[in-house]
Amino acid sequence: MVKRGKVIVGGHYNIIIHELRDQFEMRTIYTLRSYAMTDIEVLAVENIKGIKTPDIKMNGLEWEIKNPKGKGKYVISRNIYNASKQAPNIILDLRRMIGSYRHYMPEIEREFKANPRAKKLLIVTKAQTIIEINK
Repeated sequence: MVKRGKVIVGGHYNIIIHELRDQFEMRTIYTLRSYAMTDIEVLAVENIKGIKTPDIKMNGLEWEIKNPKGKGKYVISRNIYNASKQAPNIILDLRRMIGSYRHYMPEIEREFKANPRAKKLLIVTKAQTIIEINK
């Protein structure tokens, strides 16, 4: 079991964990490690009402990870909206979604561009490729 504050060394880059996350977020973090080619710091959660904190710090930027599930009408838009409240940079892992990422791309791009708080978006596909969208 990994303890808080322990550095996990894997390959050339480290993952610094301040607080354990759920299995889906950790799976996303391990996928990002090879893409980002940098250390990833898993940030501690603030348990203060009204305070929203990002999940990770990567390349000096704070990122919020979302792992949406299902195929509801507002799943993507709700996740992008909620993520942008926590950090301006969003990671959307679509591996739990039903169907191909191509089906969701028009909605993702529309919601991302319409959200004034969102600056960068990384999309993790089922094939573990990463698509980057910037404003």
